[in-house]
Amino acid sequence: LLPTIRSRCARLAFAPLPTALIAEVIGRERKLEPDVALQVATLSGGSLGRARELDVKAVTTRADLIQRFEDVGTSVSKMLRFAEDCGANRTDAEEALELLRVWNRDVGLASVGANGLVSEELAGLAEQVARRLGPANLHRRGELLEQARYTIVERNGAARLQLEKLMIDLMGMA
Repeated sequence: LLPTIRSRCARLAFAPLPTALIAEVIGRERKLEPDVALQVATLSGGSLGRARELDVKAVTTRADLIQRFEDVGTSVSKMLRFAEDCGANRTDAEEALELLRVWNRDVGLASVGANGLVSEELAGLAEQVARRLGPANLHRRGELLEQARYTIVERNGAARLQLEKLMIDLMGMA
């Protein structure tokens, strides 16, 4: 559907499907390795439709996206480049924001020493980021990520502009 039509439609919320079920279905349908299928299922947020739409390449290159996100710091040029690369279109922006939402969850888990990180290979970085941000800024970052996603998806906001706003807001926390 066109974004202008979609923004005027009522949304029906369904309970999320179990991650294991989504991983099984996606793995079988797309002939994915079990660990990749589990990552796709986790990133889908309990939605089989979203799991079917997720770009598997983006899922497997999420470590690069996360590293670039964390490396932005207070560099305006890095911030603009990140927003430009990830905000080229709505789909790319939505996928990037979903990956970053899950990353923020991983950082939260690392902050309390919990297991179950989706990006287990980035556990060290997650612990560093958790120490740098602290609980209040980690929570605020989650709110900003959700606000950017909501504005793009629900309010038909310009993807690149929303990512630039997100990055500027996050730079204020550094």
